[in-house]
Amino acid sequence: MKPFCFLSVLLLGALLFSGESESKECRYQIRDESIKITWTGYKFNEKAPVSGTFRKTHLEQNKMSGSIPDLFRSVRFRLDTISLDSGLSERDKKLILFLFGSAVSPAGITGQIRDFDMKQKTANVSITMNGRSADVRFAVTEQSDRYTFRSEIDLLRQFAMDAQLSALHEACKQLHTGADGVSRTWPLVGLEVQAELLKSGC
Repeated sequence: MKPFCFLSVLLLGALLFSGESESKECRYQIRDESIKITWTGYKFNEKAPVSGTFRKTHLEQNKMSGSIPDLFRSVRFRLDTISLDSGLSERDKKLILFLFGSAVSPAGITGQIRDFDMKQKTANVSITMNGRSADVRFAVTEQSDRYTFRSEIDLLRQFAMDAQLSALHEACKQLHTGADGVSRTWPLVGLEVQAELLKSGC
């Protein structure tokens, strides 16, 4: 084979291989409707759980991310506190009014994922609430492209919500009284976030 023909074949093969590789490069995004945020508060000395969700979440993401860590690091979010849903409308009104200060305006909880480590299966999330920001470490699990983030926050230590929690406790004092006669509203809140990924191009 003449040198010119041989080089032409090599060049053509390289172009075809390059095109094939590029076409198989995965792109990731979070399926918006898959987002589910579950919070869990606690009452009584025995720390009885009360769980709920936020019906409205606003998500910003880079929908052309070439890797899963890059995708999660691009995420910013806002939760509408008036969309809080605990399954009881009377309880929802008290939580929205006393914890977030308004039952009519959509005061938001905002945040962003600052770091995502696939090897350690952790995520560092900055959460802003009550004018305070705190870095919260989440444990991450994955199954069939569905990712679950779990952590716990302290409303007093991390977000200085002493007055709000005290007001909520007074409003729910009787309902938060256990069998031992002690009324307690815990400052700890468990968080669980579920998100499903979509991938294309591969």
